[in-house]
Amino acid sequence: KLENAIVSYKYNDYANGIYDFFWHEYCDWYLEFTKERIYKGLEEEKQTALSVLAYVLDKSMRLLHSVMPFLSEEIWQKIPIKKEVKYLPIAKFPEKQDNLIFEEEEKLIEALKEFIIAIRALRADFGIQPSQKLDIVIKPKTSQFKEVLQKTLPALKLLAKLENITIDENVEKPKNTVAVISSLAEGYLDIAGAIDIKKELARQEKILKETQKSISISEKKLSNKNFVEKAPKEVVEKEKKLYEELKEKEEKIKHIIESLKNFC
Repeated sequence: KLENAIVSYKYNDYANGIYDFFWHEYCDWYLEFTKERIYKGLEEEKQTALSVLAYVLDKSMRLLHSVMPFLSEEIWQKIPIKKEVKYLPIAKFPEKQDNLIFEEEEKLIEALKEFIIAIRALRADFGIQPSQKLDIVIKPKTSQFKEVLQKTLPALKLLAKLENITIDENVEKPKNTVAVISSLAEGYLDIAGAIDIKKELARQEKILKETQKSISISEKKLSNKNFVEKAPKEVVEKEKKLYEELKEKEEKIKHIIESLKNFC
């Protein structure tokens, strides 16, 4: 992708591609995944994590050099690895290495990221503070994903703010839990002790009323023939999109309210 962008002189696409990888994949995810191994793992685990971090940082600075020459040079000089040249401008540009492509492993890690994102989203939906750790029961859908979960328990606890994790492929949804659904697992979060259920229920019902009020306003606009026919097309399309988003939000809040009522 980056190679195609640079040979076709699409420098903006090239820069955005590097940014997306370095910030979202390397910093947001891999760096966070390695923290437990670096600070609490065995020496071999620590050295492996540090070696991979340094290797990817080296390749990233080589990619970045053409768009951020001075900063990338400064960082590259400080990377503690053996270098074939003294200065970054004459260092070899990274090439695709088929032996470093692990498609099945990548799919499993992407599924793990999806699961963590789903937990974070549910926490936000229910107004659970980031500092509040929760217990979870996880039902993996495949043996491969179960193995990934078992190997990444420390990172999972850190990134999803979890306390006790139980993994059981045969478990049924426990009472007084809310479900987190992803492609390769279901998770059942115990939120009872993390929030005041009655207060959160009242908050969600207030949000629902406000959302339904906004839906009513949007419906009136879209049912107005003069607005639909005379307003600029982009304005009408924007209103239609807003209406769809509000309806989705309404359904989501109703689901949250129903879940909270099960605790009462």
